[in-house]
Order: sequence, then C-alpha cells, then structure tokens
Amino acid sequence: MDIYVARQPILDSKQSTVAYELLFRDGLANSFPDLDGDTATFRLLSNTFFSMGIDWLSMGKPAFINFPQALIERGIPLFFPKENVVIEVLEDVHPNAEVIKAVTGFKKKGFRIALDDFVFHQELTPLIEQADIIKFDFRASTLDEIEGMISTLSKYAKLKFLAEKIETHEEFQKALDLGCHLFQGYFFEKPKVLTNKSIPAVKINLIRLIAQVSKADIDFPRLIEMIRDDVSMSFRLLKFINSAYYRRKIPIDSVKDAITLMGEREIRQFILLVASAGLAEGKPQEIITTSIITGRMCELLGKEVETDFLDEELFTLGLFRNINAMLDMPMVQVLKDLPFTPRIKAGLMGENRVINHLFGAINDFIRGDWASVNLCSDHLCLLVQTMKDAYQDAVTMADEFMAASPK
Repeated sequence: MDIYVARQPILDSKQSTVAYELLFRDGLANSFPDLDGDTATFRLLSNTFFSMGIDWLSMGKPAFINFPQALIERGIPLFFPKENVVIEVLEDVHPNAEVIKAVTGFKKKGFRIALDDFVFHQELTPLIEQADIIKFDFRASTLDEIEGMISTLSKYAKLKFLAEKIETHEEFQKALDLGCHLFQGYFFEKPKVLTNKSIPAVKINLIRLIAQVSKADIDFPRLIEMIRDDVSMSFRLLKFINSAYYRRKIPIDSVKDAITLMGEREIRQFILLVASAGLAEGKPQEIITTSIITGRMCELLGKEVETDFLDEELFTLGLFRNINAMLDMPMVQVLKDLPFTPRIKAGLMGENRVINHLFGAINDFIRGDWASVNLCSDHLCLLVQTMKDAYQDAVTMADEFMAASPK
C-alpha cells in the first residue's frame, strides 16, 4: 500500500521555519480502520527514513513525528536519529509507568520530547518534567484556557510552547502575546493588511524581469546580459542548475552555458522563481517554498486534467497564486501592475473553474488534508499516486531553489 506524506512547517517568533511536522495517511483515510497506530507509524518511519530520506522531507531540520503508546512503550524511537526526530507524545497516551520510564529514557538519550494537543491534568506531571515542547491546539482550547495552562507551566523554565492551527496573523499575534515560542498553521499565506498601495519602486525591476520572460520569444542575449549584471542572480542560477534537482554529472560554471542547457522553458521558470522570491522579500521564506511547490504541482498535474493552459502558464498560475499575500495587496490591485496575459490574470482571480479545483486539490495535499484530497482527486479524475509523485518533485525543486538562494 502506498504511503502519502506531507509536511507542515513550524515557525519561530520571527516566522522562520525551524522544523516540520510530518503528516501522513495510509490509503488516504483520516483514520486507520484496518490498521492500528503501530502499523501506520512503522510504515511512515520506514518510508521516510529508509525510502525517501528524512533530510529530503525536513530539509535537515527537526521532524516532529507522532508516536502512539505501544511504540513508546516498546522503545521504538530509539532506533531513529535523535538529531532529526522530535518525539510527539499523543494526547491519548496514558502516562502509565511504562510510558514514563520510556519517555525518561528517550530524554536521557538526547531526544527532544513534545506533548501534543496538550490539556493539563495532574497525572501528566511526570511527562511534563521530561518535555521540551508543549503543543496547544488553538481550535480545541480557548485563549483563556491556554493562558491558564501557560501560567501553570511557567515554573518549568526550559519549556517551549507551540501554538497549533494558527491560520491568521491576528491569531499569530495573540499566541505570541500569550508567550508561545513556536507556531504551526498557514497564517503566513494570508495578507497582513490589504491596502491599495502600488508595488514598491524597489521591486519594479522584478516586474520588468517578469515582462521579459513573458514575451512569446525570449531575447536570450538580453537575458544573459541581465543575469550577468546581477551577481546574486548569477550565483543562484549556477547553484540551482548544479543542484541535485537537475542531476548533472558535469558542473556548469558559466551563465551562458547554464541558460543554453536549461532551455527556454526552464529559464522562464527560473526567472519567475527569482522574481517571486524578490517580490516576497520581507515575508517568511515558507511562503516562497509553498508557492514554488504549488507552481510545480500545478504544472505537472495540469497536464492530467482538461485545461487549455500551457505548461508554463500552469506553473505561473501556481507560483503567483499567493502574490497578494506576498505584497499585502488585493489581488485585483496586484494584477494591474503585473505583466501577465488576460487568461493568467483571470486564473489568478478565480475565474477558471478547473484551475480553482486544481488549486484546491494541491492545497489539500500540501496541508495533508487527506479526506479532501480524496474528494478532489475523484472530482478531477486524478490518480492520488500522480499527486504524490508531483508533490515529491515539487518539494525537491522548492528546496533546491531555496538552498541556492543567497543567505
């Protein structure tokens, strides 16, 4: 049976990605009617550590993984690298003597411990004493309840508090004010405050760059000149083309050779990637990563559904889907300044039914909303395995591009 894994970013107070939680479902069910938690977790761990590689999924950052009670009692987390894994103790784990002994042993071995969907009970004290992170579900508990629990736990100075299911900037600020250190949710994809301002002058060159690659026929000599004149872009291009995503055996060390080898379609994509990253400057990097994943998945999956958009148009649609959040401007205002064709603008404004459904399916897969993925895939006549393959390709592209970005 295929394993489907998505990742959800965990951000710090500066909105930098510091870890990922791995979200998985077997057979695209929200629960496991034919499997117990042990089997499901074994499959996840086997798939991620031995097939995909944990670094591929988490970019070398810590990976939060849920461990059910039986695996904790049997000491299964000890088989995995403590540097990579944060052991999440689920809320339904009963803190019996075996669990407390096992968690204490994990802690002594150097593992980090997180208590998931935390609601305070006195019997949890032995686990709290071993924990590094307490996770609060902002959809299951009220702000007053969370504030009370944080106050109760304040005597444990080493504890960090993680706010889950944070979906707006207002919720992020409230969680921050309550004393939370880490944040999980997709608030970073939302505009902060929508205004009818113009795109800042400092980003106008990026608009010109988009215009250059949006032409039917690219002026390659002019494009080479533009990239050569930008040291940062030259560096990023060469690092990206020599990355694992392209799997080139012979290193490329000149801009001209890179552009020639990439070809028209790939160079268009690269310029659009650079432009979108530039337009999102000052925003959490995760919004760029998610945009690239969406763009690549839109391109790959758009070939499988009935749409009259070209591959490069599909990539552009997905890449700039959240451009309003990047610029904190209404989409209609943003599109007045961007040199996109009318059909691209219509797609970004939500006027194309198929593209809307495709965006929905991609968004659900990225978030690990497996029940919705199942419905969307049926509606679009998409194989879920095809979506999985597209996701893996897109994550690799996004991570390699971000790794090629100047720090």
